[in-house]
Amino acid sequence: GYLKAVSSGAEGREVLLSVMGPGEVVGELSVLDGQPRSASIIALEPTELAALDREPLLALIRQQPSLAIGLLEVLTQRLRKLTTRCENISSMDIPSRLAEMLVALAERHGQSLGKDVRIPVRLSQQDFASMVGATRESVNKQLKSWEQAGLLHHEGGRLTIHDLRGLRALCALSSS
Repeated sequence: GYLKAVSSGAEGREVLLSVMGPGEVVGELSVLDGQPRSASIIALEPTELAALDREPLLALIRQQPSLAIGLLEVLTQRLRKLTTRCENISSMDIPSRLAEMLVALAERHGQSLGKDVRIPVRLSQQDFASMVGATRESVNKQLKSWEQAGLLHHEGGRLTIHDLRGLRALCALSSS
């Protein structure tokens, strides 16, 4: 199933850190350093999880160093994604940030439907806003504009992208 990692920002406002799908690792920071969790994980749909206790996992890592390398790869990928999001929030306008995030979701979780790409995870406009550092209202306005332009369709929390190339072009416009 799909999960979202959230943290409470200033004034208790939820910040959506990432969306994870089947086969992904969650909770790796606390298991590795023994500190309290840094985010909450919320299931977006019925989900099956496997839990590992810290000490047995650390013992296994000592025996199988390749596990440590795999966890390091997960951590570095997440750090790179969060670094990119920070850069985008400080240097891109809201439409460009939203386009970039939708392209990333499509590339990571998208299901091809002919020329369309369906993002199977159900995310609200507030979730999108939280991911790009915007208000729900500004995301709603932008999604409606792109829907009228034929780039995508958003209904019932499900998003289908009709023109992934067009969304990619909107990302490229902001970096030129």
